[in-house]
Amino acid sequence: DAVEVPWPLTGRDEELRRIAAAIRPGAAGIVVAGSAGVGKTRLAREALAVPGGRGATVVWALGSTAARPLPLGAFAGMFDVPPGDPAETIGRVLDQLARQQRLVLAVDDAHLLDQHSAIVLHRVVIRRLAPVVVTLRTGDLQRATGAAHGPVVLLHLQPGPRGCGERSRPVISGKLCA
Repeated sequence: DAVEVPWPLTGRDEELRRIAAAIRPGAAGIVVAGSAGVGKTRLAREALAVPGGRGATVVWALGSTAARPLPLGAFAGMFDVPPGDPAETIGRVLDQLARQQRLVLAVDDAHLLDQHSAIVLHRVVIRRLAPVVVTLRTGDLQRATGAAHGPVVLLHLQPGPRGCGERSRPVISGKLCA
């Protein structure tokens, strides 16, 4: 049997520190924005592995073109919410989120959220029900209305890694890290 070892994340120590600071209890959270393929999702998953390992509940919602036509599509299958009046269904999702202890809400590809999922995200931030980690493409800040408003930190992610960190030395040697 082969053992799968994840490739180490390198050159993102400062970004990981910023995310950790932005999701401490009582904080609103952070939006990680960048161009397609720059590593937003990988960075968010790496950053959220730590609170998840410390007993926090990390709830992942995913914006997608497939789920976008569905009300609350990003949260499909995650909550016991019967279809109905939009205000009622949004309220029920918010109630279920509020009942979770030590919650961090992660929303990947927020630029693809349906309107109701964006409203849930916005209300979680405004009401400080949980800190959020939101990823979205740089050019879509205004379209992702749930993520674009509120007291969240904005982190513009640039292509990386920008150098050879300590964790990369066992993996990469020679000229690249000399």
